[in-house]
Amino acid sequence: FSTYAADYAAISNAYVYNPAGNSWAAPSNPIQGNGVNVLTTGYNCTGMISPAYGFLLDMVNYYPGRKIAIILSAYGGKEIAYFMRGNSSGAYNATIAAANAAVAMSGGTIRGVLWHQGESDSDAGKLTLYEDKFKTFVSSMREDLGLPSLPFLAGEITQDSRYGTYSRGLAFNAEISRIAAGMQNVYVVSSGGLTLQDTSWHFDGPSMVTFGQRYAAKMRDILSGTAD
Repeated sequence: FSTYAADYAAISNAYVYNPAGNSWAAPSNPIQGNGVNVLTTGYNCTGMISPAYGFLLDMVNYYPGRKIAIILSAYGGKEIAYFMRGNSSGAYNATIAAANAAVAMSGGTIRGVLWHQGESDSDAGKLTLYEDKFKTFVSSMREDLGLPSLPFLAGEITQDSRYGTYSRGLAFNAEISRIAAGMQNVYVVSSGGLTLQDTSWHFDGPSMVTFGQRYAAKMRDILSGTAD
């Protein structure tokens, strides 16, 4: 996440699910990082911007007249194991419960999962275990949401060569691309050209917006049947 949220305007015709009130809230700031409209445990997202902003910004333009919504589940600095079914963190159960409640309340349809994670699994010892965990996670999500072909959009991590995380980012990105190529309805979103704001993997504000717009472009291609 980036700490530039105050620099960006609210988005019209977009919604973020509020699990506390089982309702849709208009984004009053770019991420809804106020602890109310974000599913979050042990991580303070207040005032920060994520790829969700650029995603919603472009999706409402791609589909004028449609209600575009996101269930934003934000957990920072976690390994993939934290998100998996059965983990004691409860992150997985909370996300599934919110997704099911949102659909039941609104009558909407879940069109895809935006996945951006991997920094904590990018060292050599953990990276070799990522494929099995990712495939299990995707399978579990599809099963528990009752959507066996649900698209997953996996974003790459940093390629910014200014910092020591560069080589780990390249290794992880190569691995997620290899994994996705062998899975159905799993797509990779490029982080090429995006820049960091610090040495801790965090993209700067403009890069976060661009990244979210790339997610939106990929989702548009998926919905139109032209994604590769």
